[in-house]
Amino acid sequence: MFLSKLLVSILCITMMAGIIFTIRSVFKNYLSVKWRYRLWYLFMASLVLPFLPLHSLLSIIPSQTSLPVQTDSAQEGASPIQLEQSGWIADLSTSVYKTEYTWLFLILLSIWSIGALLLILVLLRSMRQIKHQIKTASPVQSPIVHTQFHWCLQQIRFNPNIQLLETSAIQSPIVFGFFRTYLLVPKKLDQDLSTTEIRHVLMHELQHVKLHHPKTNAIFIPFQIMYWFHPLVWKAFKSMRLDREMVCDTAVIQSLGMKHKTSYGRTLIRFMELKSNQPTFTHISNEFGGEKSHIKERIKHIAYLQVHLKKGLLIFVSLSLLVLAQIPLIATATPANSTYQFDDHNADYEELDDYFHKQDGSFVLFSEKQNRYTIHNKQGSKERVSPNSTFKPFSALFGLEMNLFHPDTAVEWDGTMYEHEEWNQNQTLDTAMQYSVNWYFEDIEATIQYEKMQQLINQISYGNQMIANSDKPFWLESTLKISPVEQVEQLRSLYQNDYGFQEETVQSVKDSMMLTKDERGVFYGKTGTGIVNQQAVNGWFIGFVETKDDIWFFATNIQSNKEAWGYEAAQVTYKILEDKGIYKGGVENE
Repeated sequence: MFLSKLLVSILCITMMAGIIFTIRSVFKNYLSVKWRYRLWYLFMASLVLPFLPLHSLLSIIPSQTSLPVQTDSAQEGASPIQLEQSGWIADLSTSVYKTEYTWLFLILLSIWSIGALLLILVLLRSMRQIKHQIKTASPVQSPIVHTQFHWCLQQIRFNPNIQLLETSAIQSPIVFGFFRTYLLVPKKLDQDLSTTEIRHVLMHELQHVKLHHPKTNAIFIPFQIMYWFHPLVWKAFKSMRLDREMVCDTAVIQSLGMKHKTSYGRTLIRFMELKSNQPTFTHISNEFGGEKSHIKERIKHIAYLQVHLKKGLLIFVSLSLLVLAQIPLIATATPANSTYQFDDHNADYEELDDYFHKQDGSFVLFSEKQNRYTIHNKQGSKERVSPNSTFKPFSALFGLEMNLFHPDTAVEWDGTMYEHEEWNQNQTLDTAMQYSVNWYFEDIEATIQYEKMQQLINQISYGNQMIANSDKPFWLESTLKISPVEQVEQLRSLYQNDYGFQEETVQSVKDSMMLTKDERGVFYGKTGTGIVNQQAVNGWFIGFVETKDDIWFFATNIQSNKEAWGYEAAQVTYKILEDKGIYKGGVENE
């Protein structure tokens, strides 16, 4: 899922950069330099999109992206998995197969990390050099520079909080700073340049400050680090910096008057002659001189500067719509919110690690009488994972509500040989739930069909509400995800029939989940095991207990690389309930 998101993001960024470069070339006579620069803000939007919570904006669009998953029916390559049983619970499941990209992800992550770290070090070195120059710089002493500085402020009608400093360490003026802005100029600026050239230089740098370029430059830096590997991103940022300089050049000439464009161009040429081997800081600051190739382009721009046709807004709006069109594409490659936002004002947290035998697990218990949660593993209780077979009670709920079958009527087995002997026979709802017969519930879901199933999932707000539009089980290590807290909430809603379904429908589902009934109370439960590539990675046990004093709803989940079985989750649950005095006797007495 991560790789698919990365590939789609890179594709969109590449496409956006290519389109902007094409527009700049085709419509160069229709776009002012200001509009050319603004196009790069749309490129920035494309860089940001992959990191936005797009599913909150497009929650009605179900994800279609999932790794290949086999159904639980007997298919080529499926391997039977059967756990040790305790008499009343049959935790039967089938391995699904997914292509593992862990090694590729680690290689790509290592390469990206090395490149990003090197670029960060380069940028930190440049920043440290500039800060050192600021620290060792002194206030400008030249009356000429001071006079021209204040004249420029009046000319552009701008009065920023800016500190004017001079240093002998630079040959080209630099504007730097996010919260506090500094304008550094060469120490002998009044000796090297004429009064007119000083005016040009200062006005250009003040235009950077007025247009907030030092701040936007700082915002661009993290994205350049993030996408260091993409050549078009480097080219885009380089072109953006050139456009930014041209924007300021144009603003200066418009402020002084078109008759000054020749003298302004000569000032640029003068700086190209003055600059020797001074290191540039264009990635983190704004320099008047910059790269020689950029200065040449700026001189060309000044030479042919004229009033362009006002079609920039139309092009900008059209390209903005293209950016918005990327949202559904990126959203479908982006996993939905994997964490449930839980209001835990009535929750108590306990450490129950000893029950899980060093496995990564979570446990949620709700007392209907006390209206309080008891939770082990605060973060894990909110993390959404595949429900696997714990979705089957809700599959049955939908089928019964739509009158697709009767709970006591046996559904005929079609003769297909499945990996578990218990599946190779006719099934009622009770036997199908007891033996977790996948073909029985898959037949229900196939009859309901995708569109109606999505509607029902949305109606009960089940987990992330994402199902795949295919004939493969969406609940079996696929797109549908749910957290332990949500499992408990769903069971409460089922028990109380908050869904507004027929009472006999709800009762039939509850009866099919009943495991024991004696003087201790009535115990209901359903296991679920997610087995990927022959390894049990996701074990569930959910249910509720009716005692004479209270109704207790629970959900236990175990996560592991290979030993997370639903039956193990059931044992953990029984032990916790027994020690809490809720349902004494545990598995051993069943």
